[in-house]
This record gives sequence, C-alpha cells and structure tokens, in this order.
Amino acid sequence: MGIRREFEQELWESLFIHKMLPLHREKSLEADFGKKEVLKRRVLFPTEETEEPVTGIVMTAPLRSTHWPEGAADGDYSNFGRACWELEIGEEDWSGYNRLAFWVKPEIRGAWNVHIHVELKNEGEVRIPDSYGREGTSYISLENEKWNQCWWEFPTLPRDRVAKLRFFVLRNGQDTTMDAQMTYTIREIALEGIRGPEKEHGWECGPGRILVSRGGYFLSGSKTAVTSFEKGTFQLCSRQGDTVFCGRIEEVRNEKGHFGILDFSPVREEGAYYLQVGENRSSAFWIEQDILEEGVWKSLNLLYGERCGMPVEGKHGTCHTDILAEHEGVWISYAGGWHDAGDVSQQTVQTGEIVAALLETAAEYRGKAPLLAARLEEEARWGMELVLRTRFGDGYRVTSAGCTRWTNGKLGDLDDVKARVYNHAYENYLLAYVEACGAGYFGESDRPYAQGCLKVVREDFQFAQERFFEKGMEACSDCKGRGKSRYHRESGTGTGYHRDSGVCAAAPSGL
Repeated sequence: MGIRREFEQELWESLFIHKMLPLHREKSLEADFGKKEVLKRRVLFPTEETEEPVTGIVMTAPLRSTHWPEGAADGDYSNFGRACWELEIGEEDWSGYNRLAFWVKPEIRGAWNVHIHVELKNEGEVRIPDSYGREGTSYISLENEKWNQCWWEFPTLPRDRVAKLRFFVLRNGQDTTMDAQMTYTIREIALEGIRGPEKEHGWECGPGRILVSRGGYFLSGSKTAVTSFEKGTFQLCSRQGDTVFCGRIEEVRNEKGHFGILDFSPVREEGAYYLQVGENRSSAFWIEQDILEEGVWKSLNLLYGERCGMPVEGKHGTCHTDILAEHEGVWISYAGGWHDAGDVSQQTVQTGEIVAALLETAAEYRGKAPLLAARLEEEARWGMELVLRTRFGDGYRVTSAGCTRWTNGKLGDLDDVKARVYNHAYENYLLAYVEACGAGYFGESDRPYAQGCLKVVREDFQFAQERFFEKGMEACSDCKGRGKSRYHRESGTGTGYHRDSGVCAAAPSGL
C-alpha cells in the first residue's frame, strides 16, 4: 500500500519536500484540551482588584542587543537575554488546581517560529524549578500574529507554596527576514481544575482512552495498544466498522503504572483499522507490510526544516553564514548541514551520523521506492557537503558551534559565532566511515563524487591513526570532558583498534 492517498497529495504539494509538509495542529494532543470539563476556575489576572483596567500584559523587547548578558561574555551558546513578566503569588497552595489557562498573541514581523515559556516557582517541600531548569517550566509553540489559547496541565507538579508565575521569551536574534522587535500580549490568565488531565509519567492514559501507534503496525510484527481499561474485552474493527478480531484486555501493574494492554498481533491483513472498548474508540491506524515509508518521508521533512545556511519556507531565512572557523589563518564558513533539533547549534559528527543513516536507508528503498531513495540521497548530499568542506586537510576539522540564536549573516558584528576546531582521532575515525559510506553508495551512480569521498576517507583515516597512536582516543570534542574512551584505558596504546572497524570495507576498492 505504501503511503496514504491524502499524504501522497501533501507530498506532491510540498514538491516532495522542497518546502515543508503542512503541520496538522488539529491532530495534536493539545487540540483536545479545550474540550475537557472545567470543574472550577479562578482568574489570576486581571482581577477586580487590579489597580488599573487592563486588557492584557504587553511584553516588548528588541530581538538582539549591543552586549551579551552577564555570564555569556563571548556569546558562545547564548542568546541576548529574555523578555519577562512575573506575577507575584504569595506562596499560595494551588494543589486544588491542575491546569493554567491563558491567551497570548506574539507579534514578530517576518518570523515563523515563535514560542513562549511559562514557569512556576514553588517554595514548598519540593522546590521548583529544579536545578536544571526543567521541572516547573513549559515551552509552548505559537502561531505568529494570532491569538493563541494555551493550556499547561500539571497534575503532579509540586505546587503547595507557589511564589511566582513567570512568562518569558528568549531574545534569539534575527535571521534575514525578521523585524528587530518582538511584542507579546498576554490576557485572561486563570487556574483551572479539570476532569481527566493528561498523565505526565508512565504509560497510564486518561479515562476512556485507547492509545495506538500513530505510525501504524507491521503486518508480521507484534501489535499492541495501551488503554485506561484494565479488564474486559476489545474489538479490532475495519474502517467500514466490521469487527475482524476480538480479544481480552490484559491488566498490567508495574513501574509504568496501572493500565490495560490490547494485543491484536494475530491479525495479518493489510488495511485501516480502529480499536473499540465498549463505546470508546481509538484513532484510526494502518497495518501494512512496509509501514515505514510514510514515516521516512516525514523524517525527511524534519531534516529539511532543520537545514542550516539556506532559506526554508515556513521555517527561517538564510541563516548562520557568519558562523566561522579559523585554523592557521584559513577561515571556513560553518553554515550547512542541519541544526540541532533542540536549538540551532551545529555538530559535524551528528551531521555525519545522519548522512550515514540516510544513505543506508536510501539503499533499502532503491528497488522498491526509487523516488524516496532519490530524495534520501539528495538530503544525504546536503549533509555530506558539510562533512567534506569543513576539513582543513591536515587532520584538523570544524567540529561544532554553540549557537542558540539566529544571526544576521553580517561578518564582524556582535552576533557572529566562532566554531570549534580540533584534530581528534574520534572525529576523524567516525567521519572517515561516513565518507566511506558515500564512496560506497555513489560508486555506480556518481563515480566522480565517490572518488572524491574515497580520497578523503584515506586521508582522514590516516590522520585518525596517527593521532590515536600518539594521544589515544580522546573524548569527543562535544562530550564536555567526560573522559577518554574505554578503548584507550583498556588497551594502553590501543594497538589494533579500528583495524577491523569497517571503514575500509565500506568503501569500494575499485574506484
């Protein structure tokens, strides 16, 4: 069956992902939050006691600054601070409420990706935010220049002595299309007690819920779903409503919680299905021989959206051309490859690992889905170019850049980023393997490109060998000093390590 007809139409409209696939917000978890029953509600702001009548809180700030915030003097892995508004609570007990609701309108002309952070400060027995700034903070993606209704469910968050409620936005600089200023308007901030908040930990789900694999199930693989029902029977139904399988719910109690498992592994017929327990239905899903093809296209969509150094429609303008690396008077621009999924930092090793995975996947689809294979190959070339052109040719290469902001592409001003340069055995061994994958994959379809890859394989492997026998296996330059590898510690000199690494075997000898 391959891919669904409606998804195939979206692929055509995306020019097979040379612009982003549509984002279906209506299918998100948050899409159903507004339908939940509100048992009680308390308005936090504005209230009748507010001194002046207001329609909302307005936060405004420039996206960049003329200096770095305290503690980030060199700008490495830093933004320009943040715009913030706080509501003093006075150490109240919010245990009777399990959700925060508010409206927010972001206005940043020329921006696609906008967000807001919400943070709750608790001074009770368990203090939050925690030392890592993770517990007690929620990050919410928004639609620009629109009113967004937002909810933050926190049924298990410590909130017995709430001191502050904080809203903030990171000042992340500008790319080529963004205006210089941001404005956020927040209104109707309220606490709510709702029925059926989402479970934050484990496999338990809300009452009446049946959770299936939204990616579908392999025809010959195991097929299970999770439900809030712990006993009774369930039915697997075709899209037309016919019952094709019946089974009993398996009750489970373990460290993941108390829930039911629906096992319908015996089903071996392709098609669209849903699960039903009583009057409760799951969302629809597919059972297919090759269920991965649609997921691979969606993974390509993610990678295309993370491309660095070029404009991506619906995501960002041309970016990070002013990230530079220098070695012995030679400069290299580090724009290219893909941004890190959590920010816009760059790491050559991670880009290389993605390249290898893309080429391995392309090889699998060459015979059964040539168009997908060609698109995988194209995306792999994008990443391979970063691997190849960030070599200085003497063992040193650009390895990473700590960047959590957009830059304007102008060299010599404050927002430039200096990339890191190292000569480590680790990077050269691993990237030699990636280059060998390129030599092997392109050996028949693009012989000159394969020959170029093979040339640098031999060079980088030799650089890695020389460094390894001199220094051992140093920690990856992005591992932040977590120590040498076990190979160095156990072997002393490391003699023979990587002799059977597969680097040479991955590249054809006839090029």
